Amino acid sequence: MVEQKVGLNNRVSQSSGLAVTALVVGIVAAVFGWTGVFGLILAIVAIVFGVIALVKNQSKVKAVWGIVLGGVALVTSIIVLIIAAVVVTVLDENIKTSGQTDTTQSATDTTYTVGQAIDFDNKKVTVTNVERNWQSGNQFIVAESGNEFVKIQVSIENNSDAQVSYNTFDWKMQNSQGVIKDVDGSTYTIEGGLNSGELAPAGKVSGFMIFQVPSEDNGLLLTYSPSFFSDKKIQVKL
Repeated sequence: MVEQKVGLNNRVSQSSGLAVTALVVGIVAAVFGWTGVFGLILAIVAIVFGVIALVKNQSKVKAVWGIVLGGVALVTSIIVLIIAAVVVTVLDENIKTSGQTDTTQSATDTTYTVGQAIDFDNKKVTVTNVERNWQSGNQFIVAESGNEFVKIQVSIENNSDAQVSYNTFDWKMQNSQGVIKDVDGSTYTIEGGLNSGELAPAGKVSGFMIFQVPSEDNGLLLTYSPSFFSDKKIQVKL
């Protein structure tokens, strides 16, 4: 009788071995899922053992729990690996950015002058000419009392291997009082304006913008900031 009971216990133990293994490995995997690759391996092992245990009709509860815990660990490990990949990518980009030439880096910190070619944001940007007290010749396009129009001619060249955009609204004028304004709306339709568009690699465009500023203001700064998602900009002293 005793021998029969021992034999029965051995068969029960053997018949649930895979399920127990799945459960134990699943618990360990759930605990160490944050370790990434190690947790991923444990999760796969727990799921595999759990599935095999179910196929062999072993302890269903233990097998299912092993699969569930393995699944949780699998998801956790994948998330950890994705985050790690993103962090590595960001760090790599930061290293590349820090290794850029002094000319490119200075473009975010330096005030330039008319006629300087500035390498910035994958473009070569140049303010080629400035005309103070510009007159439109149109009785409907006149500056307000105490103000004058200033006409800015610029050129933009695409130095990258990809298509880039340009837009007149990337440019703003700051006067000596710190007031910042967009291109004057009454001058949008004048032929030869910069407007907006796309540049193919090595493409180049030139055009003018007209701002309304206080008359004889000698403290004007033209600001170029082409991205809504970055505070990088260049300023050209007029």
